[in-house]
Formats: sequence, structure tokens, C-alpha cells
Amino acid sequence: MESVMNRTYCAQLIAFIAMLVMTNASGQSLSVPDQLIERYAEMQITLITDEALEKPLAELLDEAVRYRDLHQTDPNAWVATARIRFGYASTQGIINGTRLMNFSRDELEHALTLDRLHNRGLTQAFLGYLYIGAPGWLLSFGDKDRGKELLEEAWAIDNTTDSNRYFYGFTNIVDENYSEAQQYYLQLLERVESNPNPRQPFLQALYVREVNKLLVSLEEELADD
Repeated sequence: MESVMNRTYCAQLIAFIAMLVMTNASGQSLSVPDQLIERYAEMQITLITDEALEKPLAELLDEAVRYRDLHQTDPNAWVATARIRFGYASTQGIINGTRLMNFSRDELEHALTLDRLHNRGLTQAFLGYLYIGAPGWLLSFGDKDRGKELLEEAWAIDNTTDSNRYFYGFTNIVDENYSEAQQYYLQLLERVESNPNPRQPFLQALYVREVNKLLVSLEEELADD
């Protein structure tokens, strides 16, 4: 546990430094969808409770939908909307949250019809993550085999991005290969900490935070074995 906490502190420091680099160097170089995702990640990092997140995420989702409706041929606009909608869904109850997740899935599926290779496989990676994490029929669209298939496709497109690496680790978790998943995420954490992202520091910090949460859960799973 102590090593996980040390890594969390290190990740927070790196995110802070990267934020300063972004402010001084990159300015508005991000596309609008990437800016929306970075603002989404900032909210997830700085607003802890569902109560604090609900209204800001709802407003950001409205903004993302307006942009998407004006740029319907841009797959990134659909992906950004799906991702923010998914985050907003977590602040809602089970019924409404599941309904919103269904919309996120449909938006990602539509993005794939526009360009299957765009954004280095992010669409497949996030969609695969949703299929793995969602409840199965009759409650929702969860399908672990479909999720793994999409994650493998994303990995084949590009296995170097933070997003694809993070989501791909769930192929080990869904197969209950907890030791392999633990080693995978420890290596991912080392890679991320040594390669700060000056353009999207909050998004990278969000991945680091989620990896740390996963490592705690994996340690508990391994302790129970």
C-alpha cells in the first residue's frame, strides 16, 4: 500500500509540472474535442463526489453535444461526447446511468462508422472497456467477449498510447489474471510517470489515479487467493 501511495504522490507532482508546461508552451493547440476531454479529466481530478461532479459534467456534456451536432462528420466529436456522457452517467442512479451508458455505446459505434482508424484506436479501446464493464443482458449491453475483441483491435492499431494501454489491461482483469494485471499496471504506471503529457496533463493524471485504484483492488484480490 505504501508503494501505491508514493506513486500517487509522484503522479500528482508530474501532473502539476505538466500543467505548467502546457500553460506556457501548448496554449490552445488541442482540438476542441481534446479540450473538452481535458476539461472533463480536470473535473474528475478536482471534484471528488458525485454531487460536486453532477452539474459541471451536465453542462460540459451539453457543450459537447452542441459541438458534435455542428461537426457530425468528426469522429472525435462523437468520442468526446460519449466519454463525457459516461462520466455523467456515474453521477446518476442505476436506471438512468445505464440508459446514458447505452447512449455512450451508440455514439462510439457511430464514430467507428466514420473512421475506424481515427485517434489511434481510442474509440475501440473505450468501447471495449464499456462492453466489459457494463451489466449484461437483460440489464444492459455488457459482453466481455465483444469487449476483449475491441480492445485487441485497439491494441493492434496502436499499443503505445496511455489510453489504449490503460483500457487494454482490462483483458487480464476480465479473465481473472490478477497477477498479470498487477504487473501490467505497475509497468504502465512507471511508463506514464517517466513520460509526462504536457498537452493533456489532467487526462494523464486521471489515468494514473485510476491505475492506482486498480492496483489497490488487485492487491486485495491477490490477498484473497
